[in-house]
Amino acid sequence: FPRFIKSILYLDDLAIYKASHHLESLERQVQIAMNRLECWSDRTRFRFSATKTGIMHICRMRGCARITPNLYEQNITLAQTYKYVGVTFDERLTWRPHIRKLRTACFKALNLLKNLAHSSYDSDKMLLLRLYMTSIKLKIDFDGEAYGSACSSLLETVQPIQNAALRIATGAFRSSSLISLRAEAGIKILDQHRSIKILDYYLRLLIN
Repeated sequence: FPRFIKSILYLDDLAIYKASHHLESLERQVQIAMNRLECWSDRTRFRFSATKTGIMHICRMRGCARITPNLYEQNITLAQTYKYVGVTFDERLTWRPHIRKLRTACFKALNLLKNLAHSSYDSDKMLLLRLYMTSIKLKIDFDGEAYGSACSSLLETVQPIQNAALRIATGAFRSSSLISLRAEAGIKILDQHRSIKILDYYLRLLIN
């Protein structure tokens, strides 16, 4: 790739990206990278799928124009949201679509926790807490360093999932103190846990 284009490769999913203040320069540089990808595919006989390829222009300016690069002389589809490695990006990086999908997936897992807690199975508190950590908490923690930049009001919509899971696991009433529930379960509030993860990620970047 040109030195001004960065790339990420995960298994067979390739993403290239570039930040710029000048739209014309950005489009030209991205197109150069696409042309080099075409040359590489011709040499190796591997072909990229133009229909599965998408482009996203991330910008928070109103009325900003969009770039239109092409691959194999076909215009690449401009996407408003795009999912890459389990993370849903949107045009303004509000993370609203990602958190919406995260809440949906977590509430489905929460229903399983409810069924086990109210069934005839011998489900004690520790077992239910382990299920929460493995089936719900992992989803919330996944790429929390990325969507942690969302606005606080949006991040707060994830906290009720943890609150409900702790009430189910401990058998507490809805009126029970959340601080006491988290202390009994030994689990930090999501905002604090997310801040620790972001700090840990930052320190690993400095070390490496």
